[in-house]
Amino acid sequence: MLHFLSKSSVKARSTKALVASVIALIVCSNLALTRGRAKGSTNQVDNRLTAATSRFSFKLYDQILKQRTDNNTFVSPASVMLALAMTYNGAGGTTREAMARALEIEGMSLEDVNRAFADLKSTLTPTDPKIQIKIANSLWARNGFVLNPAFIKRNKQHYGAEITSLDFSDPAAPDTINAWVNRNTEGKIQKIVDQIKPDDVLFLINAIYFKGQWQFEFKKENTKPDVFRLAGGERKEVPMMSRSGSYFYYKGKGFQAVALPYGTGTVSMYVSYLTSRPAWTSLSKTLHLRIGTCG
Repeated sequence: MLHFLSKSSVKARSTKALVASVIALIVCSNLALTRGRAKGSTNQVDNRLTAATSRFSFKLYDQILKQRTDNNTFVSPASVMLALAMTYNGAGGTTREAMARALEIEGMSLEDVNRAFADLKSTLTPTDPKIQIKIANSLWARNGFVLNPAFIKRNKQHYGAEITSLDFSDPAAPDTINAWVNRNTEGKIQKIVDQIKPDDVLFLINAIYFKGQWQFEFKKENTKPDVFRLAGGERKEVPMMSRSGSYFYYKGKGFQAVALPYGTGTVSMYVSYLTSRPAWTSLSKTLHLRIGTCG
């Protein structure tokens, strides 16, 4: 059995905060981490992949919402997509066709897909000293399980994947994998594998770590108790950060959105406030239209 696992760790320097269903989306921006080039980078991310990641993100989150209607959800679509893209390199026939549809990359050759993801990974390398972004990939194969040489080469070349053969029968094997995850998320995620089953032959793992300092920090003295309304109508008092300033802001049908920049402003957290489930559909369509009008 093959496992693909993705984990992301996000930390923002701030005072106490309660985050409910936050999506971090980088969509149609003139900032360095989107279609434009990062400072010092010569790689331009393929526009087809930019659009594909946005469509995939909304599809993924929509499916998660249907299954977790009463829970807070935190997910990194980029982490999931990177893990699937590495897996895609080992797929063929109808499996590859199905994965291409799911990843929204139909019409792109395998080489185009790999080159675009390599460029994306390179572009995401921060030049801002107040921002840390780490993206790490690895494959852990059972001793004696032979991987296709072309599959290994592509994952090393385009995704920087570490390839390791491991004795899965060793009780310490999960600890070895977990130590890699712990190291590549700066200790924020300490365990991803609980046990290894007898029919497990390969673990494919992506780990993303982000840490950013607000461009305009929230002052601790402005954090006050306030009422947070849950989806079911219940009210809960929690510490709320507060700040006034000029931010990118958008108001649509049933939702409001604001961009909170980190560091020098090359990266932002996009926070959306939805008044109802249909508002999510409205937000999705609005951002899809924005993506379609980008050059």
